[in-house]
Amino acid sequence: MPSVPVTGGTHGEDLTRDRDLRLSSLCAPFAFATMHGYSVYSAFARNRLDPEVVPFLALLAAAFSHKPVLFTEFGNPACPPGRLSPFDRVALPDEPPNPTISPDDPVLAAYACLDESEMAAYCTAVLERLHADGRLGAYWWCWADYDPVLGAQPPFDRAPHELSFGVVRSDGSEKPVAAALAAFARERRTVIAAQDMPMIAEVYYYRTLPSSTRTLFEAFLGSVEERRGSAR
Repeated sequence: MPSVPVTGGTHGEDLTRDRDLRLSSLCAPFAFATMHGYSVYSAFARNRLDPEVVPFLALLAAAFSHKPVLFTEFGNPACPPGRLSPFDRVALPDEPPNPTISPDDPVLAAYACLDESEMAAYCTAVLERLHADGRLGAYWWCWADYDPVLGAQPPFDRAPHELSFGVVRSDGSEKPVAAALAAFARERRTVIAAQDMPMIAEVYYYRTLPSSTRTLFEAFLGSVEERRGSAR
């Protein structure tokens, strides 16, 4: 029988925390590696709008897996209409929680988020960077927001931000990010050759977490314009 190319999903936290997973081994049988990542979930992000978080995670995935990379999840939670983000990050389960903000607050959202215009700009910026870095492509997470009535039920009662990652709102209307994705897709760009910066060996990277992530991210930021300029 003919062989069928396969892959499997990996997440940014598999790179920023030691979960005893190594992409060099995990991805060995895969046709290409995949990665998921979000600026509001990444402790090394400069802020919630940081468009370099996703490209950096893709770089780590490529370096450790020795495979081309498809970014199969990127996005962020959307702020409720008319609300502002009070935080840059969503606290992860083993981290101290962010201060509590009432869901009835008229100004602030209860969690880290991007407003709809910020989200569209973030989407385009990340796609541009992934393409310039030679990645295979990217998928937005996810298709639709959940119905707000589910916010009082588990698991959303403890993670209200998970309700609003969609390309479309819960009523089916399109968010501005839908137009951003469509505009990029219409260009039908060709994948370019990856020109990645030198990296440390995977074994040394995991020995020095989390400082290795921050150190490499700073190096990535320092070299990014030069690398992408030469790839164009």
